[in-house]
Amino acid sequence: MQRTALKIVLTLGIVLAVSGCAGKEKTEADNLTGYSEHKIEFPSGNDEETAYNQETLTVDAFTLKIALPDGWSVSAQADDAYGLMSCFSKNYIYGKKGECVGVVGYNVVPSDLDEDSLIPIAIYNQIALGNDYCFDIKENYDVVSSSDKAETALTDVYYSPVITGGSEEKKNKGIVSYDLAHGVYVAIELEDDALSDETYSYIANSLSLDCSFNGENGRKDQTEAYAVTQYGNVEVTIYQEESDRNNPYIYRAEFIVDGVACNLSIYSDAPEELDGYLNTILGVAEDGKTKILSDVLGFDVRRVEIEETTPYQVMWHYYVEVNGEDICVAEQFGYENYTESWSRDLDGDGVPELICNNQYGDGVQVVCVYRNNNGNIEEGSIRRSYYSEKFGWTNIGENGISSLPVEHYDPERDIFTATYYDSDSDTMVTAEFDDGLIPFAFIPFTHLL
Repeated sequence: MQRTALKIVLTLGIVLAVSGCAGKEKTEADNLTGYSEHKIEFPSGNDEETAYNQETLTVDAFTLKIALPDGWSVSAQADDAYGLMSCFSKNYIYGKKGECVGVVGYNVVPSDLDEDSLIPIAIYNQIALGNDYCFDIKENYDVVSSSDKAETALTDVYYSPVITGGSEEKKNKGIVSYDLAHGVYVAIELEDDALSDETYSYIANSLSLDCSFNGENGRKDQTEAYAVTQYGNVEVTIYQEESDRNNPYIYRAEFIVDGVACNLSIYSDAPEELDGYLNTILGVAEDGKTKILSDVLGFDVRRVEIEETTPYQVMWHYYVEVNGEDICVAEQFGYENYTESWSRDLDGDGVPELICNNQYGDGVQVVCVYRNNNGNIEEGSIRRSYYSEKFGWTNIGENGISSLPVEHYDPERDIFTATYYDSDSDTMVTAEFDDGLIPFAFIPFTHLL
């Protein structure tokens, strides 16, 4: 989606071994059609604990998920591969021919950093301050997404002639991502001539982090009910927990609708604020159905996590069961209880897409479509170029958000609309279109924790 900086992102990165993997040819598929998901557990248990690294190796376990081209693999075992400096639990990435093309590792964010010193060069100082080998964060740090607690960026990985053993410097592709809430970062390095920029971007967009920091997975069993109430025929149990944000409490409501377990969390000192959200979520739509979807993208929904990420801004996370595991396959967001989503088959392949009308706090409305592309979950937004191609409108965003189109899906007419200001005619124009998935550009979906 566009404007992704407003979304809370906890994606993680890669750090590759280069000198031990020299002289490789391009190995990824040219058409970028085949990718498989890999899971890497940290800490991996293959590090020798010392007084120096004890804090690092005793962090709560987390799982990095990454999509790699079909035929690539990940292993903790490496033969003569260059070791990633200042990172732990290294896992090596191998291409289709079994050649080493990368390495993944993690470290902890220095605990002595205050708010004024939380800058990338300080957060990643273990890997960023080397003279002969470093992640060149000071010179090249291209932020992909960020929030108040997390940030992901692309960077270069620098090798001096001392490391390469030659007369020239060398640079590789790197990704770094930190999570201040949990005090860790992951670094990934991919050898520059082993993959194209397009493959590199695809891999970076696929990264996600699943974690059980501070016992979050078990929190529902650790708190007594604050209140139990009824909304129509739905029983709602409310919990009160201490918050680590500016507001003193988390108020969490649990309920079940059509077999879907739902969990709503807000950060507030007023539990009555839950009422507005619950009335919206548990209200009945015009078609007589509740606003909780029980199936998305061809899957039965197991649970829905709904969280107030900033005041009045709410994120929905849809979880389904895949191979016995709960997987988040889609997200939507709204402002002041604005949440609309529908399950419709837009491309006629028999598998419904999830259509979301999303709204930012500044009033900008955008449409997001999720699709199940042969088992790969992707999210799409309407291409800016589509408006030019279809309607000849070229002054998109010239005056900031005031000239962004107001995008909307109309479920009754099964069409999309975009209302925008046309400077040529000095009028507001509403365009209508029903071109299936043609207007949308898709990227791999990354779960935003």
